[in-house]
Amino acid sequence: SPTQHPSRCSGEIIHGLLGYAVELFLMRKVQMVRVRQSPLQRRRSLATLEVQLANDALRLPYIDWDEACRLRDLILHRVEASAEPWH
Repeated sequence: SPTQHPSRCSGEIIHGLLGYAVELFLMRKVQMVRVRQSPLQRRRSLATLEVQLANDALRLPYIDWDEACRLRDLILHRVEASAEPWH
């Protein structure tokens, strides 16, 4: 299940099925956040959270729709509220 790091300047996504991966990113490097659903995901109330960074993209597939929307809103809020420079 996805976890969001409590720090205001960075994010952490933990995901995996048989093992797990931890992906860290600076919130100030986020350029776009999107929640997508395939027809199969829609039938099961699942979604894919996509986070586009300045140098990479992170995808977190097959998570609960409400959780994906909550994470999207949290990331966007932190990015918009941050006074840190992008560089």
